[in-house]
Amino acid sequence: MPTAVRCSATIADVLVVGAAGQDSPLRCEVRVVGDEERAIVNALNALRPRYTYVFTTGGIGPTHGNITADCVAKSFGVPIDTDPRALAILHEWVKTTGAEMMAMTAWLAKF
Repeated sequence: MPTAVRCSATIADVLVVGAAGQDSPLRCEVRVVGDEERAIVNALNALRPRYTYVFTTGGIGPTHGNITADCVAKSFGVPIDTDPRALAILHEWVKTTGAEMMAMTAWLAKF
């Protein structure tokens, strides 16, 4: 069974697919999907039965409008919430680097 599905494309797609090598299963399919819930969920639902792994990448990082993680959870029928372990790691990083903990930084702890 092939092993990769992509939901949106950025330079990261080029790097991941290129680094995977010619014979890698990561080279099986790349899709570019707009930042719309229905489009992302439909693409995942159409492709995930055909592949073992689902990889998503794209966008400009955690922004107020980032919906990809929520759409992946919806497609798989699983809940998504902030993981307290990941949030603790982020808090420690903020503490040691002097960075500012913003809502979008905390968003990175969603699983």
